[in-house]
Amino acid sequence: MSYRGSNGLSRATQLVALGIWITSILLTLETLGGETGVCTPGWGCQVLLATPFSRVSGLPISVFPLLASILYLLGSVREDTKLRKIAVSVFIPMLLLGLLLTYISIKDYGTLCPLCEATKALIANLLGLEYLDIRMEKKGDGMARTSQ
Repeated sequence: MSYRGSNGLSRATQLVALGIWITSILLTLETLGGETGVCTPGWGCQVLLATPFSRVSGLPISVFPLLASILYLLGSVREDTKLRKIAVSVFIPMLLLGLLLTYISIKDYGTLCPLCEATKALIANLLGLEYLDIRMEKKGDGMARTSQ
């Protein structure tokens, strides 16, 4: 038994995943030198996106949540639990790495990137909604078994 779609969690997680997709695209464009107009001077985005921490093997670090959000959205729309789980398995280490990078940003550079922080907040929100969905599914399965 699945509660997805019946209680609004599906739509909420889709909106959060869409938010992650948007912020990740903007961060990727900014990292690659594009002018999105989102990161204004004085925010610290330019400072932090120019550091070695903003890339992994030459790729902007924001590519990972971007790809994970696409997988999550595909899995959510297709009701494919496997795709959603793959996306979540990428989001968890990205959030942990992001929290470490927040610490480094404050400690070593004395600034934060609001767009980066918004992306982390959205990822944490999505993980929380996924956890809630799992708990509700388990509760629903238990209720279904007791009513038989």
